[in-house]
Amino acid sequence: MSTGQIRKLRAILFADIEGYTSRMQKDEELARSHIKTFKESLKEITASHEGKIINFYGDGCVCTFKSSVRALEAARELQRIFLSENVPVRIGLHSGDIFYEEKNIYGNHVNIASRLESLSLAGSVLFSSRVQKDVSNQTGLDHTSLGFFEFKNVSEPIEVFALKEPPLVIPKRAHVDAKIKKHKRGNLKKMVLNPYVLGLLAMAILFLGFRSQLVSFLSGSFSGKTEKTTLAMMDFKNNTGNPEFDIVATMAGSRLVHGITQNDLANVVTEDMVRSYSNVSLASGLPMNEMDLLRSKLDVNEVIGGNIYVNDGQLQLECVITNTSTRKVVAGLPAISCDQKNPMDCVEDLRDQVMGYLISKQDKSKDFLIETSPPLFEAYIELLKAKEAETMEEEYQLLSKSIELDPNYFEPRVLLIANLYNQGKFFQADSLRNAFVRTKLNADKRQKNLLNYYGALLEGKNNLIYDFFHIEWEMAPLHLESNTSMIVLALEFIRDLEEAGKIYDTIDEEKLNYASCPNCRTRLYLKMFMDVEQENFSEAINRGKILLRDNGENWGVNMLLRVYARQDSLQTLEGLIEIYSKKPDFDPFNLNLRAAREYLINENRERSQYFARKALKAQSNGTLASRKGEAHFILEDYDKAKELFEVAIKNSDNQFAAYSFLLGLSLQDGNENQVQKYLNALESERGPYQYGKVDYYIARAYGFAEMETEAIQYLMQAVPQGFRIGFFQFHNEYAFNSTREQKEFQDVLNYWRNN
Repeated sequence: MSTGQIRKLRAILFADIEGYTSRMQKDEELARSHIKTFKESLKEITASHEGKIINFYGDGCVCTFKSSVRALEAARELQRIFLSENVPVRIGLHSGDIFYEEKNIYGNHVNIASRLESLSLAGSVLFSSRVQKDVSNQTGLDHTSLGFFEFKNVSEPIEVFALKEPPLVIPKRAHVDAKIKKHKRGNLKKMVLNPYVLGLLAMAILFLGFRSQLVSFLSGSFSGKTEKTTLAMMDFKNNTGNPEFDIVATMAGSRLVHGITQNDLANVVTEDMVRSYSNVSLASGLPMNEMDLLRSKLDVNEVIGGNIYVNDGQLQLECVITNTSTRKVVAGLPAISCDQKNPMDCVEDLRDQVMGYLISKQDKSKDFLIETSPPLFEAYIELLKAKEAETMEEEYQLLSKSIELDPNYFEPRVLLIANLYNQGKFFQADSLRNAFVRTKLNADKRQKNLLNYYGALLEGKNNLIYDFFHIEWEMAPLHLESNTSMIVLALEFIRDLEEAGKIYDTIDEEKLNYASCPNCRTRLYLKMFMDVEQENFSEAINRGKILLRDNGENWGVNMLLRVYARQDSLQTLEGLIEIYSKKPDFDPFNLNLRAAREYLINENRERSQYFARKALKAQSNGTLASRKGEAHFILEDYDKAKELFEVAIKNSDNQFAAYSFLLGLSLQDGNENQVQKYLNALESERGPYQYGKVDYYIARAYGFAEMETEAIQYLMQAVPQGFRIGFFQFHNEYAFNSTREQKEFQDVLNYWRNN
């Protein structure tokens, strides 16, 4: 693992000139004057307040300070200067641990500071509750709370404050709410949170290509395949001064990514991913140090960037391709013009132009796929609105409208299937897919593969899910999200640890910056799981420590509990629980219950009951009855466990698990009436698209009662229906301690790999 990072506690300040691009178009001299004042003031005030400028990026800047007090004092002085000079600047501050590497800073706290700046108004200073705590006793820094707000990749809402020193501007809460709504990416958030649809999401992202983090990078070699050029796709810049053309900028980039990946012309890195390695805003004309970053960090060969203008009443798109090694333009493509009312004409002409350039470099004889029917502009707009939707229902309505506007548009139809699947509306998702197939649209091979993938997913055919996704993954094997999903499929769907390891190794883990890359942390967690399964405990611990350090505490703690229990490292395990029990994102009851489970899986009942007692001592009013019932079950206090499981069922709290425990206890007691009662309760849950869940929980009950034959019989019914091996089921659940070593049980685990 990389050790070249320096970690420090700092206050982070982001500043940005509002509306600089449009001002440059209207009055270049005024814009240049503003940027001069901006930079000179920042240099002077930052230095006088013991701060350090990390980077100027176009019309913005990021600085660090040794204390929140000095940072906020600097922000106040800066805004007073900018307001007096009529320079419209937004400022945001946060504090926390950050990582220094190659003259840049990284980490979740950096992202929060940047987000606060983007929510600010010209003339205002916004800062977080962390900064507020540091300055609460200081005079001359009056401030007011705007309330609590949710931030992406932050588990708890953050209280945001505004400096109210005259003549500074104080934003209204409604203004901040509106900006947050504008920047939300509801579709990705809803789909990523569920690990069972991780593969579904990544395939849609990989195929559809719009606003995706389509990343093929960080590799040495892959299965003997020939090397492809790696391109960085920078966001197109809207220089028209009209925000309505922001959509055209988005469309231009997404259609290029789609065309490049569809034709397998190059690996692609988008600007979203570059930002996870650099805290600068990248323009189509990249500064030299950013060219170095793209080449050294991401192995990028060429950069594609573009601009949008209005010239003589016509919309104009231009594209430039630059080589990162020579830093010279290798292709300055002619500008594309079209009527402002028909921007899709420009987008498609530009796509064909860039495809033509890339194809000419390939020297291949095969035919390349050309989109036969690009989407209607209005349908594309509805699709973008769907991505901004705050609820699944709103997303559903917008996707439906996009399809209504353009019935031949493939992307919204596929996303509608995903929307229904993620809502648990499996019948509707399946019906939509079948209707889609029956229409016999002019789909290419890749589109057909995508539909086959969804069909296998809905039918619970785990081996086919893996096979269809594997076809897609091979088209872009180094795409980070699909690489992660491919590992999940190998582990959960077909349980092939060797194959999962090979997929993991296609991306060099030494090059990843885990602090700024959520998908990188997910991969590390998956590798930890593989290490534990293969009893490589020292490797698992090393990876866990990286997760604890680099914003992956939930992942790291989760698997380290398993490692330390398997090793019976009692003192280390207790130390871990003690540290994280004090943190707001962790529940001491759940931490101790997890430890109790892991020790029981390891058949150490004494240690297991020790942690179960600790869990009950740590319970709170919010502790679920089902969890308390399990703690009492581990302690063999079965009467109390039964009482709590009945409460859980009434409260719709983990009902399947509660019924399973109660059925197991009834089997253990030999109470036939109770056995039939709970067996009937579970059987009543059977239905289509249930994927073996009922059979698995019945098997679990027989496992608790140590009735191995019946347990394996029900497991053999669950798996072919699509029940997944998972990370905490089957051999990683203490219900199956007595069956784990039996050949029939191993056959269950290997069912999909052998079929």
